[in-house]
Amino acid sequence: MSFLDNLKEEASFTETLNGAKTHSTSGDACLDLFAVAGGMRHRSYRDQIHLFDRAYIENPELAMKLLFYIRDIREGLGERELFRNLIRHTAKTWPESARKNISLISEYGRFDDLMCLMGTPSEEAVVELIRTQLNQDCEALKKRKAGNINAHISLLAKWLPSINTSSARTRGQAKVLASALEMNAGQYRKLLSALRANIALPERYLTSKKRGKINYEAVPAGAMLKYHKTFHQQDTERFSAFLADVNNGRKSIHCDTLYPYEILRPLMPDGRSLPYREPDSANAALETLWKQQPSKVCEQNAICVIDVSGSMYCHRYGTPMPALISQALGLYHAEHCTGTFHNTFITFSSNPELVEICGQTLEEKLRYIQSSSWEFSTNLEAVFDLILRTAVNAGTPQEEMPSTLFIISDMEFNGAVENPDKTIYENAKAAFEAKGYQLPAVVFHNVSSWQMQTPVRAHTKGTALASGTGTNSFNYKFDGNITPMDHMLRVLNSPRYAAVHA
Repeated sequence: MSFLDNLKEEASFTETLNGAKTHSTSGDACLDLFAVAGGMRHRSYRDQIHLFDRAYIENPELAMKLLFYIRDIREGLGERELFRNLIRHTAKTWPESARKNISLISEYGRFDDLMCLMGTPSEEAVVELIRTQLNQDCEALKKRKAGNINAHISLLAKWLPSINTSSARTRGQAKVLASALEMNAGQYRKLLSALRANIALPERYLTSKKRGKINYEAVPAGAMLKYHKTFHQQDTERFSAFLADVNNGRKSIHCDTLYPYEILRPLMPDGRSLPYREPDSANAALETLWKQQPSKVCEQNAICVIDVSGSMYCHRYGTPMPALISQALGLYHAEHCTGTFHNTFITFSSNPELVEICGQTLEEKLRYIQSSSWEFSTNLEAVFDLILRTAVNAGTPQEEMPSTLFIISDMEFNGAVENPDKTIYENAKAAFEAKGYQLPAVVFHNVSSWQMQTPVRAHTKGTALASGTGTNSFNYKFDGNITPMDHMLRVLNSPRYAAVHA
């Protein structure tokens, strides 16, 4: 490397909150945001904008694809608040980039995301898009009344703000939008009411007189999660029969837009641990939703390392507990992986251990996981030592070693005991090579970013950076040649984001 490259490398070093040597940047602004975007719910607005500005200025095209990856509820991070903050900022700072992608917003997120662009240079384009879609939905409504029951009505009316709601903020948004659409309050309310009546929203049937009309196969994933106890209480026989049919493969249930932690959260109200209580039959839907999650784990000999250290129990009110996210991802991967390490994970601890998950129900599995030896430590060095020591003592061939380690963490690792002037990854790589082994590919999956730091640099071979509450990282293969930059580019340059441009 040149002196300038060495200077950049040296200047990038910083420390984790627990004293481990790490990097303040990956060396690429888009990658810096990619590596932490899924764990920024508690970070300040200023931090969010700062990271995006650097990414956009460095590479506008890639930054816009990254922005829609951040919102993408199916194949991306599904981060609603962060996306809205950044797209509104984009509309004010780089208005043309926002305008040319407005029509894509509802495809990656929801129609109500559009409302964050009101009061920006993109407002006129947003109003025109809403007007056009409402006209199309009204035409479809006429066709339905004429007998064409298959005429498609979008979900726009569901997500537009109601003008007669109890929320003053929502009423204000509705009045502004109605005025922009050249409607009075009554016209706006009646239009939304007519369209909503033909979208079959489950909320319309949550009364004793209409409960028998709910088509549970058509209930969206979010509504199923939100109302499953109400369905159980008000329509016990039909709902129980529906769940039985799903479990037997005769019917389907929507769960493709749910994240693992969302299914577990009702079982752990405080996000920390399971309360001691009698099993609740109303949670049968959670068992079904968990079992019906699509498998996004590709075939590779991978294992997760779960972080439940003290900092993983810190969060902003209203956001998920990072420790809950790590447990959910670890359990999901353990159950869906098909390699040697099926149904197992490794704990973060001063004395880490391999845990083989036991239990029949979700509650039993979670209780078993939470009885593991955690010690609330983030000693990643000890995890690498455990794997290497086991391999050396047993004479394990390379092909029986894990091919990939998913480190599910906030990345605030403990300082290295040996060679503290090196990063944890550098020390682990050297230790494995000294014993004749290749370090497994390491995916650093950040679920709670407390500060801007990355365990490795953009072009560190055999590593990748990821973030978020979802399982999409498990769907990729990693090897000794992959770099964090390679992984980000294969995600953002995929056909999924081909329509997004700066």
